[in-house]
Amino acid sequence: MTRSLTWICVALLLVGLASADEYEDGGDYGGDYGGDYGDYGGDYGGDYGDYGDYGMGGMGGMGGPPADGPESHIHGVLDLDDATFHKVITGSHHVFVEFYAPWCGHCKSFKDEYVGIAQELGDNDNLLLVKVDADDNKQLAEQFGIQGFPTMVYLEKGSLKEEHYEGERTADAIVDYLGDKAGAKGTVEGLKESVIEFVNSKTSQDAILKRVSEAVETEYQGSDATYGAYYVKVMKKMLPSEKGPGYAKDELERLNRMISQGGLREEKVREFKARVAALKVFVNAAGTQHTEL
Repeated sequence: MTRSLTWICVALLLVGLASADEYEDGGDYGGDYGGDYGDYGGDYGGDYGDYGDYGMGGMGGMGGPPADGPESHIHGVLDLDDATFHKVITGSHHVFVEFYAPWCGHCKSFKDEYVGIAQELGDNDNLLLVKVDADDNKQLAEQFGIQGFPTMVYLEKGSLKEEHYEGERTADAIVDYLGDKAGAKGTVEGLKESVIEFVNSKTSQDAILKRVSEAVETEYQGSDATYGAYYVKVMKKMLPSEKGPGYAKDELERLNRMISQGGLREEKVREFKARVAALKVFVNAAGTQHTEL
């Protein structure tokens, strides 16, 4: 009798151990589901956390804007309305505004282009990218004379002088347009005059370089400080004692070749494009002086 009970206890113990192993290794509950729910937890806390930007019910079919609609949030673009527009737009930045209507097919098509614009210019410290639902914000629509959709308006830094954009509705065209207005990504608006002075100076380049270097270290922050440091590097390379005045043009051509050949990681392409924009400032400064002569 005692022996029988012993065997029964051993059998039950083995079954229990097998079950425990199944839940641990057989991951259907303890592994896969535990891991999957851990992943979903991360997704909801991370990616889906972006829906907080949409306001209540931002998940399209649950009452918010559809993910592909012009009213859906774009990272790097501000959604403003009649109540907030003039609180944010004060003249401290260049501004590009898209006025759209949620039902507009052209606006839906432009959404992907605006995503591309934001990827290129969303972190430009001198520029604000904005969109406004003109259907819901009649006051702004009337103020800017909006009669069709989408309508794009550029507001100049300082004066807020408005200019309706009439060019192609593509990311490349608008990035070029805004680069001319606000400075392309990689450029520092406040250093433009110093670059012109440096490039065309015959005797004061060392003093100009020192002044710019000190300004970048003490007066600039964020992306302007990062890009400003590259300006300083280019100036040093352009000194007669280094690579000389032809450095900016040669380096511009070299980087453009590397970009056009392909095969670079996306982040490296963005980095090189920012450098290209800065180098163009130096090359164009020399060209301007030559034209004036």
